[in-house]
Amino acid sequence: MQHIAMEMESRDEWLKALAELQRRGVKIIRGPLVHGFEGGTGPGTLPGGSGSRSFYFEDLDGNTLELFADGMKVPDGQPFPTPDYKDLVDRVVEERAAIAAE
Repeated sequence: MQHIAMEMESRDEWLKALAELQRRGVKIIRGPLVHGFEGGTGPGTLPGGSGSRSFYFEDLDGNTLELFADGMKVPDGQPFPTPDYKDLVDRVVEERAAIAAE
């Protein structure tokens, strides 16, 4: 097993959990970070948000745990990735390839 992931109710609850673990001296082994693209209307963003926030730490038995919030929700019957998200990913990949080629 790589790790166990648990979704928090909200970004605020996620931030509170992060602060509490840090207050207790728990070592954060990865993060905090954003998976995917931030929500918004500027370059490299997706309206409505899609980037989930997460961090990883170990429990007392050495199991890696992830707490995350703001994961992308795709309603039943809708395609994934959504057309808007796929277009954004394709555009960002093209932009990064062009930068790397310079």
